[in-house]
Amino acid sequence: MFCSTISFAQKKDNTNISILLKQWELVDFETVDSSSDKMIVTLTKYADKVRFNFSEDYYLQVVYSETKKEIYKWKFKRKFTIEITPLDINSFNKDIVGEFVIRDLSNISSIFLEHKGQPHNGIMLKLSEN
Repeated sequence: MFCSTISFAQKKDNTNISILLKQWELVDFETVDSSSDKMIVTLTKYADKVRFNFSEDYYLQVVYSETKKEIYKWKFKRKFTIEITPLDINSFNKDIVGEFVIRDLSNISSIFLEHKGQPHNGIMLKLSEN
């Protein structure tokens, strides 16, 4: 009788991480109300230029201006699903917190972070010009 044990260490998926580890700018926060026959998409924007900086140490810095910045933690839940949690429970943007499915739109230099289980609700980001 032959018995062997294999253990799998959690491994970083470099392809998925490389999607995020770029300089991103907010295009819009999108929310969809599908409670009626029509689907109504609401787009909101908080500032002229909001930057999203995902780092390899699993921190996300959201920069609204020189003086207004927020820090979040992020981690992979599954291959293309991340969870973002606030570090400061008194100062965070509720649109940024939660589980998101990464929709890679590299053909148009963008990604859409779609709230898990809520189609078309999420954060649209484009590659920063800087």
